[in-house]
Amino acid sequence: MTKRNNKTGIILSYLVALIPAVLWIVGHPSSGDFVSLQTSLDGIAKLLGIAGASLFAWNLILSARIGWLEKQFGGLDKLYKIHHIIGGLAFIAMLFHPLVLSIKYATLSLISAYNFILPSLNDLGLLAGKLVLGGMVVVLFITFYIYVSHERFVWIHRLTGVLYVVAVYHFLFVAQSDVRQIPFLFGYLGALSAIAVGLFGYRYFAKSFKPRCRYELTHINSLGDAWEIVLKPLRQGLTHTAGQFAFVSFPGTQIQPQVHPFSISSAEGATELRFVIKNLGDYTSTLGGLKQGDVAFIEGPYGGFSYRNTPAQKQIWVAGGIGITPFLSMARTIVGSDSTAEVHMFYSVADRSEAYFADELAKLASSSQQKLTFHLHDSSKSGFLTADIIAAQVKSLDGYAVLLCGPGGMMRAMRQQFVAHGVDNNNIDYEDFSLL
Repeated sequence: MTKRNNKTGIILSYLVALIPAVLWIVGHPSSGDFVSLQTSLDGIAKLLGIAGASLFAWNLILSARIGWLEKQFGGLDKLYKIHHIIGGLAFIAMLFHPLVLSIKYATLSLISAYNFILPSLNDLGLLAGKLVLGGMVVVLFITFYIYVSHERFVWIHRLTGVLYVVAVYHFLFVAQSDVRQIPFLFGYLGALSAIAVGLFGYRYFAKSFKPRCRYELTHINSLGDAWEIVLKPLRQGLTHTAGQFAFVSFPGTQIQPQVHPFSISSAEGATELRFVIKNLGDYTSTLGGLKQGDVAFIEGPYGGFSYRNTPAQKQIWVAGGIGITPFLSMARTIVGSDSTAEVHMFYSVADRSEAYFADELAKLASSSQQKLTFHLHDSSKSGFLTADIIAAQVKSLDGYAVLLCGPGGMMRAMRQQFVAHGVDNNNIDYEDFSLL
């Protein structure tokens, strides 16, 4: 069972950044640090550089989608949330590393600061550090300010692996490198860097540490502004837990050769895999061009968002729009199982025409022997769904765990409302695809 509130991954992330700093402080060869303004700035800059390099390596390791690490964070969506934060912290640390050094040189003379900033072939290790910083600025600028296609975006971010290799050269071969002079620090950063670069290379040449199974498309059903895709395995298929998702691609078809995450909507143990995908962008708008017999590669499964990973038997499921997909899998599974869960599912839609599979969910609820109660909320008639409306339907929220999946704004608002109603924040879980 995946614990969705697992903090082990966060603790590991703290340790990755703190251990090299401790090793530097304990093993630093000089005894003159932090006794003057210049030595203090030099020490701070080196600590920032070491921490930034460690977090950069850790981010590459996290991006490899390793199953064990996913569990330590409570699911891939939660891992990627921390991945984004760590990436930002690594960049800030690596940005302030040369900035603080520039200030140190400026306290000596402006000419010294100018000579430090100016690129030079006299110290290739120092030049490598400047190249890494420039490369990261370019990648982040493109990420935040320039629209590029998904495929180009992926390739641009793959350059971060190359940038890290250059960063390794910098901290090992820059003049008077502390890393080379402190054996334990050299061993730590060397091992961390080797793992990061090795995993990064394996990930983008071998593609995945998870199974990549071949499926054949048997049906594609139009749901108006969404598609239901049904796939059968050509050999060994995936085994998933209700609520999980997988990365899907359709090579050799007219669909763009991209890999995207989608929730699995089929029940546990079903031979076929089903995905319900809404037309939300350039890629999903082309899925209608798929045809029977097309081959799909499915990588996974990923995620820990499931009624099985919730401590309470009394549960409230809240779906907004296409956020119904993981709950479809859960509903289809729970009705035919020996689960003792007591579930109230609330499905909020902009209007009745977008209520995908509402009739099926109502039938499942009626045959579930009170395991599942289905509530369809039409926002065009009743306004936004709120925790007040849900509390009135279930009489009392005491003892309930809450699962949320839908637009980010809706999930944040609902979470705040449930907490205001006295629901323990640790008993509220959500699936966040915006980070994948």
